[in-house]
Amino acid sequence: GGIGSSDAAALLGEKRFPSPDQLFLEKLHARTESARSFEQARSVVRERQARAHYCRAAGIEVQPACVQNTTRPWQRASLDGLSANGERAVEIKCGRATYATTAAHQRPARNHVPQLQHILSVTGLPAIDYWCHCPPHPPLRLEVRRDEAYIARLLAAEEAFWQRFAAASPAVASG
Repeated sequence: GGIGSSDAAALLGEKRFPSPDQLFLEKLHARTESARSFEQARSVVRERQARAHYCRAAGIEVQPACVQNTTRPWQRASLDGLSANGERAVEIKCGRATYATTAAHQRPARNHVPQLQHILSVTGLPAIDYWCHCPPHPPLRLEVRRDEAYIARLLAAEEAFWQRFAAASPAVASG
């Protein structure tokens, strides 16, 4: 029913799988059921623990939230954490490889940049916290600022994709 933050890297060609065409077919023929794998279920538990640790470290409560842009209703994001006042968002990553890359370069992994900028585009926020949690290592907290030039490029790709999708999907075009 929309373009989410996990779609952003594919639409910019910064992720090998899925390609924009594969993503198009996935959305056009979306499955109604979601089969959760063991790894996905374990990731949810890790994310919950990481969010609790983030809340203590940041001194702010955040909860998972699904948001939608008010002017572009097809643009959506599932946030790992959003403050009650809507002024603070966090993206949580728990993988070892992501932690190692982030620790080495002190910036988000390249393939996460589209996701982060998509979230900032949807929410209108000036920044998002990027929280890498990989015990027993100390957590990493980076503030990622809004990049208007990047967002403009991302929006152009997302809008083109959505127009193509809406033209091919009668359900989207009708309502």
